[in-house]
Amino acid sequence: MVIRGGLAEQDAAAVGEPRPEDVASEARRRVKAAGFDNLHTRYLATGVPVPAAVRYLVLQINYTAEALAGLNPIPADFRSDAYWPR
Repeated sequence: MVIRGGLAEQDAAAVGEPRPEDVASEARRRVKAAGFDNLHTRYLATGVPVPAAVRYLVLQINYTAEALAGLNPIPADFRSDAYWPR
């Protein structure tokens, strides 16, 4: 097996059937892209609350991740924006 900077694990997941861990990883990526991590850190440091729209989006992302992970089989295109809130 050729080591390609950590891409081998991603390729292996892409070849096989998606796992619930893959869905959770996609959810974490989307939460981070929404800026929640920075806003939550700011809240912990300053007490300025995370905007309600961002909290609601994270709630929707987590719900979607749970719903997709519970499907049998998980759709191969689970990363598609069609499944996830915007």
